[in-house]
Amino acid sequence: MVENLAYEGRTWVNDKRHARSSWDYGPSRLAVDGNTDTSLRSCTVVNNQEVDEPLWMVDLGKRKEVRGLVVLTWQGKGQDERTLYRDYVFGLDRLTVYVERERRLERLTNQHRVCASVTRLNNALFSRERMHVECPQPITGRFVYIKAGGVANRWHRVFSLVLCEVMVY
Repeated sequence: MVENLAYEGRTWVNDKRHARSSWDYGPSRLAVDGNTDTSLRSCTVVNNQEVDEPLWMVDLGKRKEVRGLVVLTWQGKGQDERTLYRDYVFGLDRLTVYVERERRLERLTNQHRVCASVTRLNNALFSRERMHVECPQPITGRFVYIKAGGVANRWHRVFSLVLCEVMVY
């Protein structure tokens, strides 16, 4: 059994709605609570309504060697009026995973350490409940970021990042 380095780690998102005390919709901590239920109410939900590129982060507590992630993805179970599965599938274009030594990396540049990216090509983002993201080589860092990008030519520009469980190894 491989240890989940992210389990119950401190999380953060750049979606300002999550900072509001009244906001309880898909809080960032749900992605590292150990619950493998993939219904929407058990998942972290971040979208680009108030930011250009949604960004989710987990603090591993100290610098560790990261080899990859397993992400449990949402497959439409429990959709609601705020997050429709159809909009999720048609709006999300890619996920990019970064492993860094610094926190709150809102401006991602080419100097940051990319573990890997997964795109909608060949339905890679949506075809399976478990998405495996492997770094080509181990990266030492304390903070793991997942950045979402949307489909550029879609008339409805809002897209969501839905993470049901993120397991870092």
